Amino acid sequence: MAVAAPNTKAGFPVITVLVAAGSLALFLLPDVAHWLIYDRNRVLAGEAWRLITGHAVHFSKSHALYNVVLFSVAGISLERRNGLRFAWLIGLTALVGSLYFLIFMPEMALYGGLSGVISAAVVYLCLQEMLQGGFVRAVWATILLLFLAKVGYEILIGQTVFATPDATPFEVVPTIHIIGAVVAGFQFGVLEGRWRAHSSPRCDTA
Repeated sequence: MAVAAPNTKAGFPVITVLVAAGSLALFLLPDVAHWLIYDRNRVLAGEAWRLITGHAVHFSKSHALYNVVLFSVAGISLERRNGLRFAWLIGLTALVGSLYFLIFMPEMALYGGLSGVISAAVVYLCLQEMLQGGFVRAVWATILLLFLAKVGYEILIGQTVFATPDATPFEVVPTIHIIGAVVAGFQFGVLEGRWRAHSSPRCDTA
């Protein structure tokens, strides 16, 4: 009896590089970012692409650099292992987050940042690594708890731990972290059935 090997699709992380580079470029090109940021009024006017692209826009240098670095670290590992599933995770998180803002947070006119996508990527990566069991599971469970503790602390104090405003002040939206974590768990456990697959070993009869 042998447990099926994890899905490995090593290759150049195109999606991660494009998202990271695009986010930095948009920070350096605010006139372009203006057309892509989540803007409630413009979304309701028909500019639906902002539901996705808004998450690549950032409001300060530290906000952009911190998010891009963390996204790249988690993204490279996830994309090389999961391929297009990673793209699905990014798109689903961005869409669900923006729709939540649109429906339940009408007071928020503008939004930007990879925070929700990062939360989804980190949680997904931890869940995937925890399937290995043993000491590795304990390590990644600790990382997951530390990340969730950071998010909880930011919710409590109402500001980010590492990113700070520059000329343009911004407020933390803790809900997006929760949405990212929920989407990651949903895709991992429900859409892909990873927990079920892991609990059902494959028998080698040869």
